[in-house]
Amino acid sequence: MGSREGNAPALIHRGGVGVRLRRVTDDRPPADPSLPVPRRSDSPPAAPVPARPGSGRRGSRLNLARVISLGALSALIVFLGITFYRVIAPFLLPLFLAAVVAVLCRPWYMRLRVRLNRRGRVAAGVVTAAVLGLILLPITAATVAAGSYLIDLGEAARTRVADLKVEMADAAGREDFDYRTLIAADVREALKLEPPAEGERDFVASAAKLLPSEYTELRAAVVQGGRDLPAVAGVGVAAGVLSNAVELLIALAMFGVGLYYFLCDGPALLQGTRELVPVQTEYQQALLDRFDTVLRAVVLSTFLAAAAQGILTAIAIQFCGLGHFVAFAVAGTLSALIPLAGTWLVWGPCVVWLYLHDSPVAATLLALFGIVVVGTLDNVIRTLVLNNDAKLHPLLAFVCVLGGLKVMGIWGVFVGPVVAACLHTLLEIFNTELREFSRERFDPAVAARRPPDGQQRPRPPAADAHPPLTPTVAAT
Repeated sequence: MGSREGNAPALIHRGGVGVRLRRVTDDRPPADPSLPVPRRSDSPPAAPVPARPGSGRRGSRLNLARVISLGALSALIVFLGITFYRVIAPFLLPLFLAAVVAVLCRPWYMRLRVRLNRRGRVAAGVVTAAVLGLILLPITAATVAAGSYLIDLGEAARTRVADLKVEMADAAGREDFDYRTLIAADVREALKLEPPAEGERDFVASAAKLLPSEYTELRAAVVQGGRDLPAVAGVGVAAGVLSNAVELLIALAMFGVGLYYFLCDGPALLQGTRELVPVQTEYQQALLDRFDTVLRAVVLSTFLAAAAQGILTAIAIQFCGLGHFVAFAVAGTLSALIPLAGTWLVWGPCVVWLYLHDSPVAATLLALFGIVVVGTLDNVIRTLVLNNDAKLHPLLAFVCVLGGLKVMGIWGVFVGPVVAACLHTLLEIFNTELREFSRERFDPAVAARRPPDGQQRPRPPAADAHPPLTPTVAAT
């Protein structure tokens, strides 16, 4: 009974004619074995379903509305994107450096997170505090040393100015102070002139009578300007120093906040960015892998170059007879990490000391070695490491390092090669997509397998689909 109800035909009225649907099941009578079994290709093709009237016009209207909507959304996205870029432009460099440091410190963060029982935010705070401490300690020490030096320099300048005032007052108060003799002798000495003739001597004497009053006025103007100069220059210097200090503190704060959130929420931020970017996942992963590889290669090349420069500087100084190999090697390595300074901060004073102690040959050789060999060694090592690890051409790596240093300062050494490598990866992705598009569009074999416009590719039937329904016409 249940089988009959399950196999009961369904009746659908269509224009006065009942179309009875009979479910085809496997309990049909078996076919005569003597008859040939018809193949699927012998069955007549199904008639195409006619399109409904007005469906093409409605579809074109829908497509036009969608194009207009996408155009409006694109314009709005571009406008808001430009505005957003202008808002975050002052903080792009601190955020980029925070991302770089987060990538480098990720292994330490994961180990600390495991030891802290999966407390990710606590581990991120500890790592961020440690990094900020490593940055702030040298800056604080250098600032204190520079301030102490400037204070001593100011005291020495003030003492010298006071001594000059006393000397000028003593010279002006002497009765035998002859301006004419002094100035005439200075002029003759400067111009290499012969002693004046009798008539010229009278003219010079009459003109020199006016010099004491002119000297007094000039001296008063110079003294007044000297009194006003510290106030004016001090205000300008103080304003500049305060402005730079505020900018540095804001940049450090942005760097710390960015580093903290990149460490604790890095995977979530990355996943959200992947979902928003209309690029395939494998392409995004290739770009991230390229960024990580190049970044580690840049950091490795920087420290290797600094160590090599420090060791070579210490060896050269050792050959000059100054000794203290370890101290000079450490000092040379630390100074080499500062691209705008370099190892000349170490071998430069040694060159001066050798010249002052009657060793001009050693001083000249040390200066040439420091300029020619040590000064160019960092670029060579960076180029070789970037070529081997990051697969950048030596010429491209060399240009990126020097160009980034010129455009962006110290951080351009890191930013330049990373930008070049990411651009190279993006060009490879673009070329891959362009080749696929051209092959699908213009290759006859691929075009023959592609369904016509407006039709979808037929899908194979599911394995658990119901048996097909065959229509039978029944009069009502």
